[in-house]
Amino acid sequence: LLRAWLVFKVCAQEKIVANSSRLLQMSRRVLGDRITFAIVRHTFFAHFCAGEDGQDIKPTVDKLKQFGVGSILDFAAEADITPAADEPDVAHSEVRESGIVSARTYAHDIDADECDRNVGIFLQCVEAASQFEDGFAAIKVTALGRPELLEKMTVILSKIRSLFMRFADDGDEGDTSRIRITFEQFTDTLDKLHVDIDAQERRDLFRRFDKDNNGSIDYLEWTEYLRLEDLQTRRFFTERKRMDKETPMLACLSDDELTQCLKMFARLDVIAQAASKARVRLMIDAEQTYFQPAIAHTVLSLQRKYNREFPVIFNTYQCYLRDAPSQLAVDLERARREGFWFAAKLVRGAYMVAERRRADERGYPDPIWATIDETHDCYNRCVKQVLDSIHHSNVMIASHNEHSVALTTQEMRRRNIDAHSGGVFFGQLLGMSDYLTLSLGKNGYGAYKYVPYGPVHEVIPYLLRRAEENSSLLSGGQKESTLIAQELKRRLSPFRS
Repeated sequence: LLRAWLVFKVCAQEKIVANSSRLLQMSRRVLGDRITFAIVRHTFFAHFCAGEDGQDIKPTVDKLKQFGVGSILDFAAEADITPAADEPDVAHSEVRESGIVSARTYAHDIDADECDRNVGIFLQCVEAASQFEDGFAAIKVTALGRPELLEKMTVILSKIRSLFMRFADDGDEGDTSRIRITFEQFTDTLDKLHVDIDAQERRDLFRRFDKDNNGSIDYLEWTEYLRLEDLQTRRFFTERKRMDKETPMLACLSDDELTQCLKMFARLDVIAQAASKARVRLMIDAEQTYFQPAIAHTVLSLQRKYNREFPVIFNTYQCYLRDAPSQLAVDLERARREGFWFAAKLVRGAYMVAERRRADERGYPDPIWATIDETHDCYNRCVKQVLDSIHHSNVMIASHNEHSVALTTQEMRRRNIDAHSGGVFFGQLLGMSDYLTLSLGKNGYGAYKYVPYGPVHEVIPYLLRRAEENSSLLSGGQKESTLIAQELKRRLSPFRS
């Protein structure tokens, strides 16, 4: 209890949080890794993490279970792009170090063996989660392949999707639901993309996109069949020869990059298949915006495959992004139209500093809401969006915000959604907002703790990112530190007499 009070006091000091990475590096230089890691192990690591491996975390998981709280097992690994100095690339020549420390970095030097080891770790998470009713596990795509591939895929997907708007009759980009493409526009788009297929193949491909056979393609149909793993649409992603000098060539995947992408998808599929067999809900964490479209594209393919009978695969929506409600609406409609379970984790977002720095450096509009109140409003709107479609949806309300949690339970009651079996779950990080989680569990809601674990030297960066990116949240832990202080005072009061 005393350790928790001290940790929250330190986290509430914004200057310490802002300089936590530098302080850690200084400690490692002065005291050495052994002493530094020992200090962290017995303070921040002990408070926010459950242990170093699957065996270590069992006491924490068992204790949470006693209070009606489930565990979301999370091997705390994530990545950002760290391109090799001697390997410039058109698709990511402008990528810079964000300055934000992230957990283990999987970049150019990641190899297949390490990716396969991570598959083994995630499979252990799924197996452990299968022991519990409504078990959850969480994974990061960047632990299973090179982040640069995801960024390059994101560039390609964004360009292909923007071409839909460019060649459509209606130029209103604010509402994609009303926009359609004719066969002539479709052919023109293929030319612009330099997709070299004959007239018959173009008609066959158009018919495949035109699912409702009305002679035109809407946005959902356009994006539905753009799948890298599909042989017929793969040529959207792979290298092609420039057909003219005037039209810019889209970034494309080389044969080697395509092979690596397919291996990454195969690793994901192994984990998803295991989760499906065990009826474990698998949450795919969101990452930076320059990865996220590729991650969402990959998650969608898994949802189509594994969410037919049970909501196995959860996508993550970051509600500090301005386009979160529109993306959520598109995906809800897609799931309804295609007949699979929609499943989502709603978060506010944890890459604000890096995202804003990148937007400023590259001169594009800030993708994040300008104020925290706008982010709160967006989050609550997204909650209502999913609850309105809960009959074919599951949602994890991953929030430490007391108002958002209260609003969700109120909206559940208004819609007669059962607290235990209605498909709505609540999640908070281990060591944070315990009063919220325990109260939800006590009242029969699906309450969970996000339980990160891993070797100390690998989880430290995860903790630093949490501190740096969520300084307002941690400094807002005043209520929790006050409650802890009151309990400390109560327990120590007999010794004062």
